[in-house]
Order: sequence, then structure tokens, then C-alpha cells
Amino acid sequence: MMLKKLWISLILVGLTQAASLSAHAQALFAEEGVFEGITGNLILINDTHLKLSPTVKVYDDKGKVSKLGDLKKGATIRAVVVKIDNRRLVDRINVFGETKENE
Repeated sequence: MMLKKLWISLILVGLTQAASLSAHAQALFAEEGVFEGITGNLILINDTHLKLSPTVKVYDDKGKVSKLGDLKKGATIRAVVVKIDNRRLVDRINVFGETKENE
């Protein structure tokens, strides 16, 4: 059932994502996995560091706008990386699940 919810969420995010990107941004890829933390303007997902856009948008598991500071270590997330002025930045983060472990 959880996999079905995740799949439906991914489809809905994909449909709405194109409309939410600015005219100057080009979606490159999405990184999905376990949120491990934020250091400065870098987010760590599955041992991969990605640079955050200053205007990054965060959405909770119900699709409601959330804050970057609300992300919890261990949560399952999807970070959409876009190209803005020749820079690759995380422009959108979707939370798909609660933390798997509380560290």
C-alpha cells in the first residue's frame, strides 16, 4: 500500500512540477532517498550532497507547503534539481514518508 501511495504521489508531483518551475529553470533530474541533513546551502540525500536554491520550496506528504527546517532526518524525500543560469540547484523538495529511525 505504501508503494502505491508513493507511486501516486510521484505521478501527481510530476504533473504539477512543470507548472511550478520558473521560465528560466530547466528540470534536470530528481534525487530520491533518505534525508540525512543540511549543512550551509547543501542538502545530503543518500550520501549525495546537492546545492539548495535560495528559493527552494518544500512540500509535506500531503502536498502542503512546508519549511526547510521542518525536514526530519531519516524522512524519505524527493529533491528536484534544476538548471538556473548554468547552476544545478535543488528547487523543490517533496516529503514522502516519516522518519525511519530517530537519530
